[in-house]
Amino acid sequence: MSEETTPTGKKIALDCMGGDLGPSEAIAGAALALREGFVGPDDRLILVGHEDNLRQLAAEHRVLKSKRVEFKHAASVVNPDDAAMTVIKSKRDSSMLIALEMLKAGQADLVISTGNTKALVAAGTIKVRPMEGA
Repeated sequence: MSEETTPTGKKIALDCMGGDLGPSEAIAGAALALREGFVGPDDRLILVGHEDNLRQLAAEHRVLKSKRVEFKHAASVVNPDDAAMTVIKSKRDSSMLIALEMLKAGQADLVISTGNTKALVAAGTIKVRPMEGA
């Protein structure tokens, strides 16, 4: 079995660049979730954002070498005041849109973001599409 697939685990893409407190709080939360068992033993947590920064923060929180943690680089960030359509059209390399593209491509089973809610809902609706029956 390849490293990318797990028999029962989920691949969770975490947009680490969103939110008022930025990547330091996202990584602190991810580390806590790993330690406290909120992320299952077969699950993979994919930290999406500025990879060098995320790796440094992961090292500080002692999760850098965890086999359950992966990284996906994203060059730009969605700001709280960015218009949703601006994000969709011109921030394709943002952590939020990359996480959503991973979901669409089957590289992630779910996305967590504390970023710009309007942009997340709009991009999710346009890029990923609502689930049938939703």
